[in-house]
Amino acid sequence: MTSCGVSSRLLLLLSALLVGCPSASDEDAVDDAPESAVYSVSISEASTERVVDPVIVTGVVGPTREVRVLSEAAGRVTKLQGRLGQTVSKATPLAQLDSTVARAQLDQAAAAAEQAAANLDLAEAEYARVSTLHAQGATTDRDHDASKIQVRSATAQRQAAHASVSLAERGLADTTLRAPFGGELSAVHIELGAVIAPGTPAFDLVDLSEAVVRAGISGREVPLVSEGQSVLVRVPSLGERTFEGTVQAVAPSSDPRSRTWPVEVVIPNADRALRGGMVARVEIVVGERDGVQVPDGAVVEGKAGPRIFVIADGAAQERQVTLGRAADGKVEVRAGVESGEVVAVLGSQRLSDGAKVTVYEMGESAAKATLPPSPE
Repeated sequence: MTSCGVSSRLLLLLSALLVGCPSASDEDAVDDAPESAVYSVSISEASTERVVDPVIVTGVVGPTREVRVLSEAAGRVTKLQGRLGQTVSKATPLAQLDSTVARAQLDQAAAAAEQAAANLDLAEAEYARVSTLHAQGATTDRDHDASKIQVRSATAQRQAAHASVSLAERGLADTTLRAPFGGELSAVHIELGAVIAPGTPAFDLVDLSEAVVRAGISGREVPLVSEGQSVLVRVPSLGERTFEGTVQAVAPSSDPRSRTWPVEVVIPNADRALRGGMVARVEIVVGERDGVQVPDGAVVEGKAGPRIFVIADGAAQERQVTLGRAADGKVEVRAGVESGEVVAVLGSQRLSDGAKVTVYEMGESAAKATLPPSPE
């Protein structure tokens, strides 16, 4: 073997060793890479707020009162004042029936009453005359008793005539259909010019000055619910608008069809935003307390359970937490985070314990949170 061949082999071996061994600067770069990573997060301050424990059910909105107005008289509809959606007061005229016959009957009854009153006056005068003669012995007991009976008969006839007048007046009044209470007309069933009979449905009237949500609760929830408890009602069709109400009644027995206990919740509805038939989510407040709350985006789920990253001195501190009730984008932290501590929200999924962070503002809640400056 020549010296040139040996030299070539030595050069190749040395080259391989040099390529396989990293330099000192390369090793430092690998070790420093995780420590130099900085994660951008938004933050929020944990705060103590009121936390409610609710019984949650779904119900349907209805009026506090509703009635179907029926015609109590017969006749042709000559006026139709009521219209769909109209707001009316108590005794407001809704429709007018032809009153010609009713007025004639009232006039006839009034004339009969006048005649009965005149007959009574005549009978009383005759009784007075006969009584005077009877006292003088100028007439018999039979004539005196007969005169007395005539007075009683005339009195009864006058009472009957007055009753006929009252009936005729009621008949005339019934030709005008009126609202039995203040509310809104939810349906009109008659037409102008139509001939209707007694008992014909004319209008549907509802009172929505207060709305009533009717729902059902399970047997295990019955002991927790009682009259007067506060209620929060959310209506999806109104953009999840929230209303405050009160439990008005809890049924003493269950509905045999649903096996739930009916509950009625009354809600002030001055602006008439709530309408009959709307579906509502009812939260009956059965307990209240103060609790630490954070945005639900701050909670990171893991194999070991939920955790939250508290931000302090420019770094993330991992905390295992115990959670409570979640609602309205916030979650209660029963253990693991104290009120006033700053927590990571957006970007928290990428964090690990000790990770360096930088903060970007994220609305009013983030602006209120303060982060201690990072050490240089």
